[in-house]
Amino acid sequence: WKTAYEHGRRAESIFRNECPGTSWEIATTWVFAYSSLCWAGEWKEFAQRFASSLKDAVSRGDLYAETQLRLMTSSGLGMLIADLPDDAYAMVDAARREWSKSTGRPFDLQRLFALTSMADILLYKGEGERAWELLREEWPRVRQFLLLVPSQLLHTFAWQNYGRVAIQAAFKATGEQREAFA
Repeated sequence: WKTAYEHGRRAESIFRNECPGTSWEIATTWVFAYSSLCWAGEWKEFAQRFASSLKDAVSRGDLYAETQLRLMTSSGLGMLIADLPDDAYAMVDAARREWSKSTGRPFDLQRLFALTSMADILLYKGEGERAWELLREEWPRVRQFLLLVPSQLLHTFAWQNYGRVAIQAAFKATGEQREAFA
């Protein structure tokens, strides 16, 4: 993960210094580099880099970069580590709403990541039933989106989240509710 992070930082430097007009590419490198820090357990460095990059994105009015950082890195997970689930949920939900309003699309990659982040936060809070309701409401759009995106990684990511939420919701369900998961 450290190597992936270092490659991401190098790519950012190349885009920033040698390729004008590449804010989209820089934001995308942030996602991979910062996610690598999270997977490596480098939370302190992640928090510092994330805050600096988010401040940069906001100051430039770059909604894409801001959304990428808020939805596609583990920023919500960082807040959960600090035991701030309500703040994490509010941040993800606000980023989702702002992105959806600006694009007008019914569903896209950013909304998939928002949905899975929101479900993960609800699982953290022990609200599996609420996470299940959220996923079931959005799942037809998720499936339609996945039909258009031939990425096995995204399919695995989405279904893995769906399965984890279903397991917790089923575990907490009783009687007839539990039978619905069979």
